[in-house]
Amino acid sequence: MNLEEIHVPVLLKEVLYYLNLKQGDIIFDGTLGGAGHTVEIIKAIAPTGMASRATI
Repeated sequence: MNLEEIHVPVLLKEVLYYLNLKQGDIIFDGTLGGAGHTVEIIKAIAPTGMASRATI
């Protein structure tokens, strides 16, 4: 089974609230997995924001 297919982000509203994101913000997601949180973060900082992830 593919983990991305069953990933359900938890506490999404709370995370977005406390991040207090604005258009143009730059974020780094060091835990990018199923991308549930990251997708919503990118929506919040679009169209001028940026998102990056670590490659190890």
